[in-house]
Amino acid sequence: MHYRKTIIALILLLAAFTAGCGASQEKQWREKAEEHLAALQKKVGDADQLTLSKDKPAAEDKSTYAIFSAASKTYGSSFSVYVTRDGSSGEDDYYRLYLKEEAEKRVNALVAETLGADAPKFQVSILSGAGTAGLSLHKVSSLDEFLDKTESSLLVSAKLVSDGKITLTEEQADKLLLAFQKAGLFCRLYPYPSSAVSFEILKDEFWKTTQTGADKGAYVQRDKYEPSK
Repeated sequence: MHYRKTIIALILLLAAFTAGCGASQEKQWREKAEEHLAALQKKVGDADQLTLSKDKPAAEDKSTYAIFSAASKTYGSSFSVYVTRDGSSGEDDYYRLYLKEEAEKRVNALVAETLGADAPKFQVSILSGAGTAGLSLHKVSSLDEFLDKTESSLLVSAKLVSDGKITLTEEQADKLLLAFQKAGLFCRLYPYPSSAVSFEILKDEFWKTTQTGADKGAYVQRDKYEPSK
């Protein structure tokens, strides 16, 4: 009985110690996140008001970063502040918000120019490039600069807006691939209503990715692609 009580006491002591270490580490991460956000706010100035969430950061054991959520008053949306596990540095993906409008305008203008004024619209998303140097703290001021830094990562995606009835032919999709590449709009393009087929548009080549449905939908086939000219 005495042995059992001793074991329980040791477990409780270890739990308290672990909780204390966790709270201390989270405090260190939050301080770095606040410091980084303050630096970003200084860069942004009066153009926006940024607020760090009070929620706990996402910090999985194998993750490189502790990830905090932050809000933008101007864009009415959120972005992320990434803090390294040792709390030594931070970065953000605020660029996802301020480059989205330019990206969407550029993409849809090019689609209309290529396929005609009645061409369908595309929804554009910009993904986070955590760990990519030169993106954080508002260091990229234009979409072209962003695309130049992230071409191989394909952090921009453009997906056909469709009610299931609107679609493109293979010939139209090929025209878009070539037009995007020529314009330097390196991205992942979804030209069909289904997300099962997408194309990677790189500087010198194209790749086609297809979700085949095999292995309960987990299997993905990626092949080099040559659009018809």
